[in-house]
Amino acid sequence: MGTKYRQINEQDRIFLRIMLEKRYPITKIAQILGFNRRTIQREIKRNSCTHNYSGQKFYWNMRAQQKAMARRKRPTRLSLDEKLKSYVHSKLKQGWSPWQIEGRLKLENEGNCVISHETIYRYIYSSYAIRNLFFHHLRRKDTVSYMDPSTIARIIVKKSE
Repeated sequence: MGTKYRQINEQDRIFLRIMLEKRYPITKIAQILGFNRRTIQREIKRNSCTHNYSGQKFYWNMRAQQKAMARRKRPTRLSLDEKLKSYVHSKLKQGWSPWQIEGRLKLENEGNCVISHETIYRYIYSSYAIRNLFFHHLRRKDTVSYMDPSTIARIIVKKSE
């Protein structure tokens, strides 16, 4: 099939900090934790902090976890742009599909994609309140199941019977 990837979790970050304090080489840390060497380097680069007084960089697992969670919880384009959000809401209530909304926005903006149909579907399935508002307006009423309860970003749509 292919290589199975996994993200660095909180426990991995704790072990990473301990091994860095004990001055393990990055290749050895990657081997022990089961990640690629480059993944560990990227994690250290992204989530290292600078000490206020000495100016030295250090890796602190709790701060690294906070930074990683903040990067994950980015707002969607629809939640940032009220005008676009109201346009999409009105079209969904009229019975338009996300594909039609995407196509219409492309026509109105000289072929530039303003928002994709996938983003609209992701927005609809993002929370129960929004899902309850627009679910009955969708042409294909699919049930949603989550792969991993800790990651809300990955949504699999299964066909309903």
